[in-house]
Amino acid sequence: MNTNNLEFLLARAEELAKVAQPHPEEVAGVALALAAAHTAILEALEPLKDKLREHARLLLPEGEVEGIIEVPGLLGPPNGDWVEAGTVSVTFPYRKLKLSGDPDRLKNLLGLSFKDYFEETSSYRPVRDFQERVKARQPFNPEECRIVLGAVELVEPTPRVGFKPSGDVEPGEAPRKEAL
Repeated sequence: MNTNNLEFLLARAEELAKVAQPHPEEVAGVALALAAAHTAILEALEPLKDKLREHARLLLPEGEVEGIIEVPGLLGPPNGDWVEAGTVSVTFPYRKLKLSGDPDRLKNLLGLSFKDYFEETSSYRPVRDFQERVKARQPFNPEECRIVLGAVELVEPTPRVGFKPSGDVEPGEAPRKEAL
């Protein structure tokens, strides 16, 4: 990836963000090129993260399975001056046990002992046709509907923006089409 092209794209994205009504096609073009660069960066980052995990695992104290290990980052040429780039922290989270099997089968096998090892939890969510049901019951039981509506929250998801590069744009490069 050419860092000059990436710098150009980042600068252009910043400029476009300040324009009141930029050309949507140019915004899309810059976004596609940045998305391609992002994908290339994430792909390059994964094997490096694996190496950092391996290194950090060796630094965990004997017998420990959780904790945070910090690895200082240096950047520079092999035969030149190294510059501190920051710190990478590798977090080994607390391990969790999860029931992985048929709980009913296990209840039958263990009988009353099942409760000695496992606790039952439940969760609730609105039914699919929740709004229709509330609307249908509103005339007959407004108090119940008021209680039910007070117990739920409408979560508006952020619209997803997807990128489908055409293959004509290399990661970190500007779109090859004429300027808009």
